[in-house]
Amino acid sequence: MKILIFENEFVYLDTTFRYVNTMYFENKLIYEVFARSQDFGDLNKVIGYDLIIIDISLARKSEMDGYGLLKKLNEIGYCQDRIIIMTGNHQIKLGLKDKGLDYDYKVLTKPIDINDLKELLIAV
Repeated sequence: MKILIFENEFVYLDTTFRYVNTMYFENKLIYEVFARSQDFGDLNKVIGYDLIIIDISLARKSEMDGYGLLKKLNEIGYCQDRIIIMTGNHQIKLGLKDKGLDYDYKVLTKPIDINDLKELLIAV
């Protein structure tokens, strides 16, 4: 499975992702991490990814925050079922609704629980 991750502090999550990849996916997960939205380039290329994980609060120097990325992905028609929101905000559903993003996205709450990550990845 090819995963695109937008997260500006991935260094703190890398061990968890590596562990889940090794223990449950036989190291078959391929993931690319971008700290800022503009580092990825043309967002139309997301079609080549099986899953996208988006941190809602990206780096301050990111052109788009997670909400902006979600809106752009909706515009280009990326399957919303293949998006996971990663956040430390336990009230994220309200924030999404306030931004006009009413879809019931899957949410991975920080700090990341290994079992939560595993289950979300299996469900894809």
